[in-house]
Amino acid sequence: MSNVVYDLPELLRRLDQEEEPLPKRLRLALAAFESNDLPVQRKEELILNWLCEYGEKNRNSEDVWSVLKACFNSSHMKKLSSANIRPPVKSFVSEVSFSFQTNWVLGT
Repeated sequence: MSNVVYDLPELLRRLDQEEEPLPKRLRLALAAFESNDLPVQRKEELILNWLCEYGEKNRNSEDVWSVLKACFNSSHMKKLSSANIRPPVKSFVSEVSFSFQTNWVLGT
């Protein structure tokens, strides 16, 4: 992963950079999520939270939901223990994911 980000505030700043195209920020999010070489505590929480917050604001962004799904299905996610993602974040991700799926199925 080039231009490695080493702390949560910097990672979040880069994800929030509106002047960068969304696809580039989504690639950063997925690469950071899957990276074993990125020594940032709670990066998984930050990235899942960011994807859900962005997805809530932009419900028609299929790309965001595709990256969220890729995170869920990644080999990195399978290696995480329940302690890696705290209950409030799990709850938020579940609520937003359920809401998106419901809206997508109903076409609203």
